[in-house]
Amino acid sequence: TATTEVVNGLQRTVVTVTLGTPSQSPWLNSSPNVGTMVWTPSTKVVDLAGRPCAATPVTETGTADRDF
Repeated sequence: TATTEVVNGLQRTVVTVTLGTPSQSPWLNSSPNVGTMVWTPSTKVVDLAGRPCAATPVTETGTADRDF
């Protein structure tokens, strides 16, 4: 669903994706291990000025917990 809102005085489009219930229960798995997730952003993502996103890995903060 696409909506419009004002952020810092500028109009922006916000897209919300809602996922339904999986059709097969084997997809409902999570890891029994506790740890922290690390994301590595893609430089293919750019801002409105065309500048690429930093590719610096980001580590989840907070208490280590079970992840997907």
